Amino acid sequence: MISVIIVTWNSAEYIEKCIESLFRHSNEDVEVIVIDNDSNDKTTEIVEKLMESRSHIILIKNKENIGFGKANNIGLERARGEYCVFLNPDVFFVDNIFSEMVKILKKDESVGIVSPVLLNADYSVQGFYGKLPTNGLSVIFEEVLIRPLLIHVVLKVKNGRRLIVGKKTKCASIGAAQMIRKNELIDLGGYPDRFFLYAEDIELAMRYERRHKNLYISNNTLIHYGGKSEELAKPGLKVHHMTRNINHLLIRYYGIKKATECIKGYYVSSIIKRCLARILRKSNLVKQYRIYAAAYRRIYDYNTKIQKKHNE
Repeated sequence: MISVIIVTWNSAEYIEKCIESLFRHSNEDVEVIVIDNDSNDKTTEIVEKLMESRSHIILIKNKENIGFGKANNIGLERARGEYCVFLNPDVFFVDNIFSEMVKILKKDESVGIVSPVLLNADYSVQGFYGKLPTNGLSVIFEEVLIRPLLIHVVLKVKNGRRLIVGKKTKCASIGAAQMIRKNELIDLGGYPDRFFLYAEDIELAMRYERRHKNLYISNNTLIHYGGKSEELAKPGLKVHHMTRNINHLLIRYYGIKKATECIKGYYVSSIIKRCLARILRKSNLVKQYRIYAAAYRRIYDYNTKIQKKHNE
């Protein structure tokens, strides 16, 4: 059995399409566990309506919004399947992605996480994975050159997808759709839940990297509308949480010195991308990268002070 775990928060616009398309494109024995983080729209009503005609749906209602990671772990506790799929509610299935993902995990023990290729609503490819940071230069190289080149050039040419799919890699995939062996994840301490929101997928990749496990990008596609819960949150919330959480993880897994180098890389990358956006007259991106640059600069200054205290 495959246990699909979906955390919702005011997801009424997409949850029905998500679940219906999932069952329509799945031939496997699947259970769907929806953990709702105290939505105030019609999310739970829609799921309850679906439960009337589908017996393999479980709905768990939290009395408060406990965050993405903790809600996933509630789903993990209820899961009966050998494999768990952590799925965002704002995805739409266009084919059966589970069959190949299960085959990969059964075949190769060195693979810890399997993710599909994520598409935008217009079927263009999203930036669905990225290299784990190792130092400042690697961050700049990845953020400014590799990822934009991958998304805007490689994946748009004929057969370009062959360069990334069907391969193992030391990367982190976006947490919109990830299949994992249930018992292996439990052995790793469950789904990362130290943060309320953001960077859980990065920590998950870091945990698996410590076990010498790889990410595998399967040759399947899934439409991801992306960030719909974020649109309902306060402006700047993502930048605040994302930059802070990334720094916390870098310090935890790599130490303060290496973390400071990587944060400096993110800061420089944000400045470069802001300059490129200004040249291309993308005013919305100019503003976005300016906010990120300011956030990373604050964190870099903070880390530098901590380093100096440690060296005294």
